[in-house]
Amino acid sequence: MDLEEVSKYVDFVSTPLYMDYGIVYWLDILANCFRKRILKTYHIELYASHPRAPLKNLISALAVASIYADTIILSTYQTTLAQNLQREIVNDPSTWEFFEERDCGAMLEILEKWRGLV
Repeated sequence: MDLEEVSKYVDFVSTPLYMDYGIVYWLDILANCFRKRILKTYHIELYASHPRAPLKNLISALAVASIYADTIILSTYQTTLAQNLQREIVNDPSTWEFFEERDCGAMLEILEKWRGLV
């Protein structure tokens, strides 16, 4: 697909990058390649439902995706799963530390917003 051409006719592009996230190498490569070719707002969708990747793997995926995406969508099939995930992420001190060490300011801002929701 010619993403440059498609970008002329859409408001945004969203790519579901579903994988194990145990190693985020492929996520990094795919997101980078899409970002280079997409001229519009770029959303990356990460799978966060059951079976869900371990929290540390999902956090690594969020950090990598935040480099390339304008928006990250954590895809779940139930509201309660999303709410539980938000709570788990916000209450995990190592998550905050992980994002701080990698200078993921946008992710830290999101966590601050989530803190008010949980």
